[in-house]
Amino acid sequence: MAGVAKMDRYGGELPQGSDVLADQPAELGHDVLAFSHGRAALAWYLDAHADVSWAVHCAYTCPTVPSFFARRGLQLKAFDVGASVDEVVNLVADKKGEGLILIPALFGRNPWLDVGQLSRRCGPHVHIVIDAAQTAFGHEDYVAPRKGAVLSCPRKACALGSGAFLRLSAAASSTDLKAVQSLPAALGPSMDKRKARAYFKTGNPDDESKGLALAVQCEQEWPDTPHRMDDEDLQLFMMIDGQAHRRRRRANAERLWSRISQSGIRALDDRAGVKGVPFNFPVLLPSSVDRSQLLASLRDQRVFATSLWPDCDIDPLCHKLAASYRDHLVALPIDQRFDDADIDEIASRFMSCLLN
Repeated sequence: MAGVAKMDRYGGELPQGSDVLADQPAELGHDVLAFSHGRAALAWYLDAHADVSWAVHCAYTCPTVPSFFARRGLQLKAFDVGASVDEVVNLVADKKGEGLILIPALFGRNPWLDVGQLSRRCGPHVHIVIDAAQTAFGHEDYVAPRKGAVLSCPRKACALGSGAFLRLSAAASSTDLKAVQSLPAALGPSMDKRKARAYFKTGNPDDESKGLALAVQCEQEWPDTPHRMDDEDLQLFMMIDGQAHRRRRRANAERLWSRISQSGIRALDDRAGVKGVPFNFPVLLPSSVDRSQLLASLRDQRVFATSLWPDCDIDPLCHKLAASYRDHLVALPIDQRFDDADIDEIASRFMSCLLN
């Protein structure tokens, strides 16, 4: 991470140079395909399995996901956060033809659903994709279902312009490899994202504003069609030290919770960070805390926490926990650019804003 200017800014977009690099590049597995972003990977998968006519997903998800499925003409159903295998199986019991179940690894944590059991009970007409989009290395950490795939999106968790990996249940065929390699790269948004990260690296407040504008712009430019990962991004990703990335995020989550656990807020499990590789540190605020006001206070303190997906379309009667996440969750930053002192400062500022 040498060369990144220190700045009183905690959270938000990763600046260029945030990742620890290894001495030697890694190699992609023979069952892994590299795409520009998550929707591009899902679009390729759906194109390759054109008989898929319906999809089931967690109610608490990035709204771009069900919108993308709807644009593809898929019939949609949703399950609640924490739903059991029985509940998901019952949800798809009356579905005809080929379908897809998207199993979330929320916040970078391991899926709560037993993917193997779900796959066996749903039968051969159901594709199961583990949505580890909030991870950089989920394609390495999770085994693809026998009929399905694992999706990870290092462009979200590393300082890259583009990048999403799809790990298949078997080695990719030479036809698939050549087809993906011949796809166009999404050069517009990927280059804009790299430019934004370069602006964030300087530590200059004026550059920060330019970087934010570019980051917003590029998120609106990602296409709904299959695109490959930019060559420059792929080369950089293969140099990232995956073990250092995992260790730092887990340690930061553990340390942050140790500093704020006495505040009375609720973490989403008892020991944060040890199950999976956390994307952020989510907590649930009591109803007595005004989330908008808290987030504004944190911004004033240069801590860029997020409510993540407050615009999810959720029926609170059917999906109570998902609605609770939508309405009361705050995700605090714990990514790999921060050391112990940074985490202590984030905790201190959070506690100050929470108590005021």
